[in-house]
Amino acid sequence: MDAGAGTVSPVNVPGWRDYPLVRRVRDVVGGLPVELIGDGVAITAAEHWLGAARGHDNALCMVVSTGVGGGLVLNGRLHPGPTGNAGHIGHISVDLDGDPCPCGARGCVERIASGPNIARRALEGGWRPGPDGDASAAAVAAAARAGDPVAVASFERAAQALAAGIAATATLVEIDIAVIGGGWARPARCCSVRCAGRSAATRPCPSYAAWWWRRLRWARTRGWWARPPPRSR
Repeated sequence: MDAGAGTVSPVNVPGWRDYPLVRRVRDVVGGLPVELIGDGVAITAAEHWLGAARGHDNALCMVVSTGVGGGLVLNGRLHPGPTGNAGHIGHISVDLDGDPCPCGARGCVERIASGPNIARRALEGGWRPGPDGDASAAAVAAAARAGDPVAVASFERAAQALAAGIAATATLVEIDIAVIGGGWARPARCCSVRCAGRSAATRPCPSYAAWWWRRLRWARTRGWWARPPPRSR
């Protein structure tokens, strides 16, 4: 994404290259203000304000779902960068001889650790869906819990890729904590470090980003977008 230009070029949507998303939304909503924010930045602001990164001045927060996104808090403030892509851990290359990624690199974290790629790798390794034909990452997760070695190996490779990406980020910016949340495992329990006091069983993962986004909009009305409220000691 390019927050300054208001355009997006998601690798998961090949037809959108430099797509003028902000302008198109403005055409629909009229005079309302429109701001382009990635889900990784949104979850980072929210986790720093109310979630698992609260109390930490330097944090990496990630979304592991159809892709792998992320955002940074540095010195106590949200750091989206000039284009809004700072902390986008999904396109850190962790395997120079790995599979080509649509972004143009090889062995990106997203190419290994995202839900569709976990499922793809399991299928390539010989795992087969059950009678219902479900070949999603959620089905691979269920097989891994049941002890299927191919499914387990696919998740272990994903964990290694995430760990390598986190380690690279930590080396560059000296983060205090890494927070992982995501939505690929529906309806499995949310993999966020903390669920803000609510049961993940009654709040499925696909609602996670929307749930935080509502609170983030509420926070913006109080001037807390880039700086969380004072923390209680």
